[in-house]
Amino acid sequence: MSEGFNESGGLLGELQSEERQYDALCQLESASVDSDDVCRFSRELVNIASGSNALTRLKAKNLLTEWAQECPRAVGAGVVDTPRTLLRSLDEEGPEVRAPLAHALGSTGDLEALEALDDRYETEVDSVKVAIERGFEAGVESILTELSSGETADDSDVAEALLFLARYQPAFLVQRERDMFDLLEGPNGELVGDAFVRILRTSARDDLSISTLTEAVDIDEGATEERTSAAVNAFDTLLRTGVEGDTVRQAATRYLEWLESDDESTRRRGLKFSGAAAVHRPTLLSDSIDEIAELAVDGALTKQAQEVVRVYASSTSTSTEEYLQSLLRATGGEPALLWLSETLDVLKYRSQNEWLALTTGTLGQSLLTGLRRAAVEGRTVPVFWPSFRPRTTVACAVSVLFEGVADGTDTALYTKGTSTQWGGKGDVREEYERYGVEVPEPLRNGSEQKVIPLDEILPHSYVSQGEQKCMGGPPGPSTLVLVSSADELNPIEGAGPTLFNFHSRVTEEDEDVVDDITSASDELVCPMYSLYTKHQYDGNRVPQYCPPDVPSAGVLPDTRTVRDVIDESSEESEQRSEFPLEGDRDLSSLGTGREVRIEAVDAGPIEEHLNEGYEAATDLLDFGAEHAGWRSFSYLQRFERLPVLADEYDRWVLDKRRKSKRGQRSWTMDEFVTEFDEFKRGVDMLARAGTSDVHEQLEYLLRALEQRNTLYEAVCERVSDAEKERRSIAVYTPTPAWRRVLEERLVSDREVREDAFRPGRIQIVDRDSVRFISDCDELLVVGPQRSQQAGFLLHPAPDEVTVLTYSGRWRGMIDRRLRRFVDKVNRAFQATESQPIPYPDVNVYGVGSEDDSGSFEPADSEPEQARATQESFAASLDELRMDTEYAHDEDRYDDYEQQSFRIDTSEGVLYRDSGSTLLVEEKVAHSRGVDTTYKWVSPSELATGSTILVIDDGLWYQLWDEWLDDQYDDFEGGKVTDQLRVWYDTLRDIVREVERDFEAEEIDHEDSLEYIVWAVKDAGVERGENRIRHWFESVLAADDALDLARDPSLTMGPRDVRDIQLVGSAFDRPELTGERGALVDKGLRQIRGAHISQGREIRSSVAKDLARGGPEAERLLSQSSRHEVKSIEDVTDLDD
Repeated sequence: MSEGFNESGGLLGELQSEERQYDALCQLESASVDSDDVCRFSRELVNIASGSNALTRLKAKNLLTEWAQECPRAVGAGVVDTPRTLLRSLDEEGPEVRAPLAHALGSTGDLEALEALDDRYETEVDSVKVAIERGFEAGVESILTELSSGETADDSDVAEALLFLARYQPAFLVQRERDMFDLLEGPNGELVGDAFVRILRTSARDDLSISTLTEAVDIDEGATEERTSAAVNAFDTLLRTGVEGDTVRQAATRYLEWLESDDESTRRRGLKFSGAAAVHRPTLLSDSIDEIAELAVDGALTKQAQEVVRVYASSTSTSTEEYLQSLLRATGGEPALLWLSETLDVLKYRSQNEWLALTTGTLGQSLLTGLRRAAVEGRTVPVFWPSFRPRTTVACAVSVLFEGVADGTDTALYTKGTSTQWGGKGDVREEYERYGVEVPEPLRNGSEQKVIPLDEILPHSYVSQGEQKCMGGPPGPSTLVLVSSADELNPIEGAGPTLFNFHSRVTEEDEDVVDDITSASDELVCPMYSLYTKHQYDGNRVPQYCPPDVPSAGVLPDTRTVRDVIDESSEESEQRSEFPLEGDRDLSSLGTGREVRIEAVDAGPIEEHLNEGYEAATDLLDFGAEHAGWRSFSYLQRFERLPVLADEYDRWVLDKRRKSKRGQRSWTMDEFVTEFDEFKRGVDMLARAGTSDVHEQLEYLLRALEQRNTLYEAVCERVSDAEKERRSIAVYTPTPAWRRVLEERLVSDREVREDAFRPGRIQIVDRDSVRFISDCDELLVVGPQRSQQAGFLLHPAPDEVTVLTYSGRWRGMIDRRLRRFVDKVNRAFQATESQPIPYPDVNVYGVGSEDDSGSFEPADSEPEQARATQESFAASLDELRMDTEYAHDEDRYDDYEQQSFRIDTSEGVLYRDSGSTLLVEEKVAHSRGVDTTYKWVSPSELATGSTILVIDDGLWYQLWDEWLDDQYDDFEGGKVTDQLRVWYDTLRDIVREVERDFEAEEIDHEDSLEYIVWAVKDAGVERGENRIRHWFESVLAADDALDLARDPSLTMGPRDVRDIQLVGSAFDRPELTGERGALVDKGLRQIRGAHISQGREIRSSVAKDLARGGPEAERLLSQSSRHEVKSIEDVTDLDD
């Protein structure tokens, strides 16, 4: 070829010029050209052949025809971009022109060229048909050559051309079946397998050697990787085309046996064949899916096995419910939630409208493993989560629910909440909706949504009017049933596992429900607690925020995991994850030795009054006036932790009270001093002087704190510094009222901008909300807090914990309370010997001089005498006894919080707390008429229009008396109340006998009880004088023995059999000593136990009597009033 052919503007340019086109064609006719030249000039010849100049058009067609006969592939490559245009331009030409060009186009193997030729094939003359067939043959050669040269993408032109021929011109591929079989071993084996599938679905399948495919699948476990790939592709081809035969079944059996091999490569090959079967013939895997699931859990083949499991479940399912069931039928021995989330990655968790992969830490994995084992064994096992994450309870419920999906078992979740306690049914529903399952495209019913909310697959249900009702759709294979009372547990059909959400709060009544269910159920019973579960007690006893008292064995997560997590923790722990089962970081924080800093605040003018007040309280204890001493301590402590000026707080309370629609509950500080004044008037003679001294100091404290509160000043300084230094801080003060007034004062005094109150900046928290605080630099505790709240000083969220106290007081008391809390945590972990949670270091730091006010050093320079007084007093208190025996003092009601409701009715306004129940009358219509039913509900369950039946108090007390008389069972030949009467009669006889002796010796009768108390203590009873006195005073105040059981203001008697026997010994009363005393103790215990359930029983009996009708119903209705509910309002927050 001449150089001019390759020069810019040479012959190619001349062909594009109409003036010189003819001469250029003549030059090409005589030139010697190679295949590259043919490819380069063919496109321009096509343009000329379709032009208007007849002479040049003819020359171009002749030249193209000549070249197509000699170099078909080169011509084809040159004109491949416009095959249809070329063929249409040649329609008017004869077969001698069309035939070579058709051959040339086909030889390229180009998809568009092949499609164009296929379109013309049936309409062409025989000579052109032959040329097209030769083109198809040459195209096949070109395609197979390229496939053998390396891996080809599935969406490439070559791949699509192969599949086109397999479907529309399969005969040309069948001619090359041996070459295609060879390609099954290469990187394009799957593509070639797809081509075989298409061929086998056409009439050309009869010409294909099926025996060659079946021969290809017949390999042993020692075959090469290439040979194995060919077998997998051949096996996949046979499965997809529905070819049956013993060879296929035998091969499948052999491949599945490889899954049990000890050799990893053999198992991998077995999984490859399993993957093909999972897609096209899942029934072949029915007996082997368990082995595949085990491979998905552990080892080097997890990802491959997981994919097989997912595909198998999809192939055997027609709905999302079936898909989930299929996934859960074989879990490889792994907990169901772990199996779906971390192994298969199909269970998702929604965060900020985004579905995320759900992960669990080591602690969460241990918990789920233990739950699965307990569910299988039907055991009762408590959960203790070592931080505060209420959503963990829903994760546990979902996990147990999944365990029962395969066999259709429902799971009940007993959960209750309030405006301040997470756990209401609405809270649980919202959290349940955050779980979702990623489903394969064929099961989405056309939806673009990859993740289906779990509530749409397994709708939850609830119990209403004795019936289980489903929410969100028809019932799924298993149902999560939400209940909030013992009565709602009864209607659940086929009751399975029952979980109790005590993460936020638990009451004594709730614990009784657990005991009842445990004794009656053979299924899993699981109460779930947290590090800061709020334990609420009957009466006004201060709630305690602490771990549970668990049985001797079986708590989850297990002790070994707890130790491992703590041992493996690093100093630089990651941030707390929002996933509910990620607890490793929190446990690591708890298990790391921490320092609790007590920073001294200048007590100023109140220090003297605090010292004298505590000295007076110490004197009360020295005289044995424990009740008065502890009460004094409690009031002094209240002033020590007041976070704002006293008069500002009082004004705030009075303002809220005026605006409130209901009676007050929060007291002003002035009212507390007045209340203490009333208290001291009723104390024992020996305690009056000491309590008068305390009252005087309280008045001084009130006046001083109205003028200045240095504790508040210290808080302002710390918060302001945190703002300047961009440090996050949480400030703790115990009551909601104090929290709110402190927050308002900080804003009004311009210490903090209102928009700064948010997580990550400044948080003001109380005893309930402190549990929810997010990660922060410091938790600042305002004043010494109650022992029931000591655990907050070990909160895992803050990096530092600081307690502000006047003059750095109470180090010893805080240290002891923290040690007791740590001991309780270790007991909950059942690790009292190894003690994985260490005691914290409690150190006191004092404010330096004015020149060095920013530094904090141990407070050696602070006045030691004041702190010594406080520590001496604190050390003298038996805190364990005070927490249990004296925590019912009325001044503690401010720490007892429950949900409160205002109920407007047709008869007026009713105020009820969440712990109360109301009798509701309902009309039920049916075909035979209308029935009237009655049931007891909590205020939160009332609805507008409900009819409340209020029974007169007089009748109710009468009913209670009659009920107690009738319900106590026979006991040792008589009624259990006989033993109560023995106690009652004996103590009254003792008092009368002592009074007669005093009268004979002319001693004042008022001293008789004092004598009795000391006589009992001398006999060895280790109880406080007030406690002993109250036993006798209760007997004297009661009209008869049953009053002791009926009247909550009276004490029935000692709870220790030894105390009963020692009282008998002190006054030589054999009916209270030895076995007879033990009999009295047993009778009193039975009455106390009966009272726990009889309250519910009598209410149930009344409801049944009313529904039954008759004289008893008429008696009840005649002394009752009906109230139609017009509105219900939660007024809990209005009380602070």
